[in-house]
Amino acid sequence: MFDFAGFLTTGDVGAALGSSEAEVRGVVAAAGLTVMRQEIDAGQGRFGIFGGGVEFLFGDSKLMCVQFETDRTGPLELAGSRVDADTGLEEFTEILDQSGINWSVDRSSAGELVVTTAGSVRCYFTAEEPYRFATAIAAIASPTMD
Repeated sequence: MFDFAGFLTTGDVGAALGSSEAEVRGVVAAAGLTVMRQEIDAGQGRFGIFGGGVEFLFGDSKLMCVQFETDRTGPLELAGSRVDADTGLEEFTEILDQSGINWSVDRSSAGELVVTTAGSVRCYFTAEEPYRFATAIAAIASPTMD
C-alpha cells in the first residue's frame, strides 16, 4: 500500500504530478500491486491507472491527479489512527496535528469542507454535519482535466 502520511506531506506517492504513465506504472509495480488502466475520455487523452485502490488520473500523457478514496483503498492509516468514511473533520485535523502535518480548512464552491495539507493535498469532507471524510486528492490545474 502507498504511504498516506507521506502523500499528505508531499503530495505524491513516489511519482510526482506531471509524471509519465511509465513512471507511475513503475511505482505501482514496485509496490507489488496490480496495475489496471481505464480510459476516461479517449478523445481528450484522459485515462486512469489504478493500483492498491489509489487512482492516478492522466491528461495529455501526464499525471494530473492522485486520489485516495476509502471506498477503494479501504481504511487508511495516519499516525496509528484509522481514517475512513466515518472519520470526522475534527478527528482528522487532530490526527494531522499529532502527525506534525500543517493544514488549513476552507469550504469548496459545492459546500464541502476542504482541508489542505502542507503537501497541497486537498481532503474533502461532506458538506453537512457531521462532516465525514470523503477523499484526499492531489491535483494540478490543467485545461485537459476540467
